[in-house]
This record gives sequence, structure tokens and C-alpha cells, in this order.
Amino acid sequence: MRMLISLLLLLFFAFLSAYIAKQRGRDPVAWFMIGILLGVFSPLLLLILKPLTEQEGERETEENEDLKLAPQKEFLEIGYAQKEWFYLDKSRQQQGPVYFSALKLLWVEEKITPATYVWSEGMDQWKRIQELPGFVEAL
Repeated sequence: MRMLISLLLLLFFAFLSAYIAKQRGRDPVAWFMIGILLGVFSPLLLLILKPLTEQEGERETEENEDLKLAPQKEFLEIGYAQKEWFYLDKSRQQQGPVYFSALKLLWVEEKITPATYVWSEGMDQWKRIQELPGFVEAL
């Protein structure tokens, strides 16, 4: 019986922490978990901490979005780097296979542009560099 009462009290403090956290601009799910771990101290801690302002919340959201985008770019670059590429030069002659690092050099030397057609194994057809998601950014 005591264990059931303890469990109910922990759940009460967890829900109370989530409610207070939401009211003060904090993540209610995280504070629910903290409420389970800290019990009565969790709502007290929330009352001691100053509320997040809208600007701070927006800044955290922007930082989280930036962090989400960075791995995607790295993933695309790694995916592109592992393949051998063919491209059509300015006279429409097929060149390759070359690795992505060689394409980077060609990009710097302006021998290929966003309008250059490229192809790699797994692609149905030749595509312009600008049509491949994240390719220009990876170059």
C-alpha cells in the first residue's frame, strides 16, 4: 500500500512539474521526467527558476533547427563523397568516373556549374547539379 501511495505521489509531482513548466515556458515532457526523478523538489525548482521569455524560447528553437540542419548537410556530403560521378563538360562530352573531391576542384576552377549534368550509380537519369538536394552546398 505504501508503494502505491509513493508511486501516486511521484506521478502527481511529475504532472504538477509538467504543468508548471508549460506555464513558465519550459519543456513539459522533460520536466515530467525530472518530476519523476526529483519528486517534490521538481516543482520547487521550477518556482525558483525564472520563466523563459519568448525571445529565449525562440532563440532555443532557432539553435535546435540549426543543429538539425548541420547533420543533414554532412550526411548528404558523405553520401555524395562515397560515389563515383560522371559529368558532362562544356562540350557535352562525358567525363569520369571521378570522386566527389575531384568535383569540388572542378567547381572551384569553375569547370562545372549548377547547370552541369551529373550522374552516379543509382540515379535513373542525368541531372543538373542544382537539381540534386544539397549538392551545391556540399561543393
